[in-house]
Amino acid sequence: MDRATANLDIVAEALQLIGMPACGCDAEGIVIASNPELDALLETDPRGRDIRDYFAPHVRLDAAAQLQSARKQWDSCLASASGAYISVQLTVKAVEEGGFTIVFHDISNAQRDQRALRKAMLEQQAILENAAVGIILSKGGVIVECNMRAAEMFGYARDEMEGAPSIIVYSSPEEGERLRAEGRQVLRQGRAHSVELQLRRRDGSLFWCRTHGRALDPTDTREGTVWIVEDIHEQRAASEATRQLLLEQKSHPGQRLGRHPVHQERHDVEL
Repeated sequence: MDRATANLDIVAEALQLIGMPACGCDAEGIVIASNPELDALLETDPRGRDIRDYFAPHVRLDAAAQLQSARKQWDSCLASASGAYISVQLTVKAVEEGGFTIVFHDISNAQRDQRALRKAMLEQQAILENAAVGIILSKGGVIVECNMRAAEMFGYARDEMEGAPSIIVYSSPEEGERLRAEGRQVLRQGRAHSVELQLRRRDGSLFWCRTHGRALDPTDTREGTVWIVEDIHEQRAASEATRQLLLEQKSHPGQRLGRHPVHQERHDVEL
């Protein structure tokens, strides 16, 4: 048995122990050994054929260039006998006599998971951007992120509000510090902090809001807090107007709601 044949036998035996799709190729890229995992992945026995033939057509030229450059690891795409495309990560290692081995890591599931995650994130972003309430993520006294509604509510452009100190939305710096300290006590207990208060727009005007805040990590509020802010200014104003009207009604029992008292006209005028 010559040295080359002995090396091929060693490579073939080693491939059976890997447990992942793998093959050994000669210096020309012809598959000289493969394991059952690779045969199953490709749905065929690749021995005796050029390994480049098993790459998907759209990446075949790139794969040939990568193999020629002896790159040790990269992502690519294989095509099975049935025409299915399989995303893989290749690990290439040179062997004696000018050949090389390739281990294929099937990353199709990982890529599908990533695509699903990206889709979920895009859907979540769409929901946040179209929400009727303001949503603010604050951390360390800074507004890290906000949706468009929050920026509109406070009269800022979104890029102006993000990165700004969160104190800008409070009626005064002192009031902001007091409310933040009060809120931290609740958030550290893992509970939501809800309060109705007046907040400040960019032009300095105050408006009533209902806020709900929850810490991302109650054990460490420094990780940030998500706030939902609802503009209730008009609702509050209407409630106050109704309250004032009811008070006036109580103070003048004979007065009907929304009407002024008038003198009763006499109807006994002679015709």
